[in-house]
Formats: sequence, structure tokens, C-alpha cells
Amino acid sequence: MKYLKKIEIKNLWGKYDIEWNLNEDINILAGINGSGKTTILDLIAGTLYGYFDKSREGIADSVKITFDNGKFISYKKIKGTIKNLVQKSKEDIIIKDYISQLKKNEGRDFSKIHAIEGAVFSFKNIKMTKEELHKKLGIDVISTFDHELKNYVAIRKLTEESVTTELDLQIYLLQKQYLDYQINIGKKAMEALAEKKDNNLHKKINFKKTLFLDTLDNLFKATEKKVNRDKNELFFIAGKQNISPYLLSSGEKQLIIILLTALIQEEKNYVLFMDEPEISLHTDWQEKLIEIVKKLNENVQIILATHSPSIVLDGWNDKIFEIPEIIVKARK
Repeated sequence: MKYLKKIEIKNLWGKYDIEWNLNEDINILAGINGSGKTTILDLIAGTLYGYFDKSREGIADSVKITFDNGKFISYKKIKGTIKNLVQKSKEDIIIKDYISQLKKNEGRDFSKIHAIEGAVFSFKNIKMTKEELHKKLGIDVISTFDHELKNYVAIRKLTEESVTTELDLQIYLLQKQYLDYQINIGKKAMEALAEKKDNNLHKKINFKKTLFLDTLDNLFKATEKKVNRDKNELFFIAGKQNISPYLLSSGEKQLIIILLTALIQEEKNYVLFMDEPEISLHTDWQEKLIEIVKKLNENVQIILATHSPSIVLDGWNDKIFEIPEIIVKARK
């Protein structure tokens, strides 16, 4: 199980059926605002996580995600009378499991239920839990918008005073993972030196980290910032001033989050979702984004939604899917 192979969405908004055959590397979903790009990405990611935000519940009858090994997971909206659902359960294993669990939960009160409306996420076909799936295949969703934190007071107790927005929180959490990443590659480098099997192995192990830092220096050159390489956490220098990443612009924060996420994946098989990453990013950064992410992790599968031509200027035209191209049935 290395990547997502196919997405099937039934009765989206009561209007469309979607069938999207994915590339194993780059997938760019293009369309005008309001065409459904974000909704489709949310449904895919939500099914992988086994959870939908309230705004996404019920807007599609079902979602099926098939992996490269032919196995699949699914989401299905359950709605109808008990009598009809019991009849459907004879041919639908997901509804059958749902009814069985409902009987178990309700006990004697099950016979009193006339109709139900709910949903079920099924990981049964892959024979693993969603937690086991995420260990096997990494999944990350990059947030684009820098909103103020909703639970600011509670989150501040667990973080630090500078963390005030959603992008700040992502950076804070990634900083912790970045420290773990450095410890891990440090151990690998020490083992390589001790075994003396390859004199250049130490440089190879640190290559991706160096590439990451050099890339940030290059991208931030126009604003005269560079990474402070004397610190283990990510900080920047502008002149003689040391700058926390929380003080950067939203575009700079977003770029750090995308690239740092790719780095700490350590070349594992990964699915990276990005919704309109061009928001707040300079045009030059947009043009280089996909190439840089792939250099940091060759095994990442990128699934992004955009309406920016700059994202696809650098040779990605054959990776573009327009919304009308993946609609297989328009409902009347």
C-alpha cells in the first residue's frame, strides 16, 4: 500500500458522481472557485481519517478510496427505515455491519426504531484500523488559511505565547517533530561513522536536511532572511536580529509548513493534501513548490487543488484534472 489509486464519490450535493483515477506522484485538481475542489479534497481526507467535519456530513452518499494494491476503505451515508436497511444489508456488507452494531448497542430497544440517519466509515476491506493505516501510509493535510485559534486559551497552556493562529500551531507541532527528525538522522550518522561502511554515508544522511535549509535560504533571500543554523529549532536571521517563525508573514509560514512536512516524512510513502497552496505564496514560490516537495521526498503523492496557473507552469500540465473531467454522472 503505497498510494491512492482511485476515488469514487456518489451523489455529491445530489448532483454528481465522481470518479478520479489518480497518478502515483502528482495530482492537480483545477477549477474555478465554487466548483467543488475543496469539498472533494475534504471528502477524501475525511474518509482517510474516518471523520468528517459537520459541514461535510451528508453531502455525498458514499466515498470509496482504492489503494494501489486493490484494497479500499469507504464512507457511506445510512438513511432510511429499518425495514429497508435490513433488506439492503443482504447485499451490502457495510450496511450489514452497521445494522449489526446498532442491534448490539440498542439491545431490546432496536425493535422500537423506525428509521435512522447516520454514517459509517469502513476499514474492514484493508483489515486494519485507521491508526494502523496511517502508520503504513502517512497522511497530512496542509491548512492554507491563517485563522486565529478558536481555543486560544486552552492551546496556549499547551504551547507558548507566540502561538496565536492555526499556522502558528502547525509550525509549533512541526518544530517538535523536526527535533525528533534531527535526533533520528543523528543516530543514523553516528552508526554510519562507527561501522565505517561508507565514508560518504554521513553526508548522504544529512543531505535532505541540508537541501531543506539551503532551499529556505534561497527562497527567503529577497527578504534578506536566512536560517539560523546554530539552533536546533527553526529560527531565522535578518541582519543581526534573530526571528521566530511565528513572526513571519502568512506566506512564509505556509511555505515552511509545506517543506518541513515533506522533510520529516523521511522519504516514506506519504499522501500530502494541499488546498489552494498558492494563497499567500509569492508567484516564484508557487512555480517551484511541487518540484521542491518532490526533491525532499521522492515517495510522496501530492493531491492539491488550485486555480493558479503558476502552480503548473513548471511542466506539470499532464498532471492536471479539471472538475468536469472527473464527473462520470450528472444527476437530474
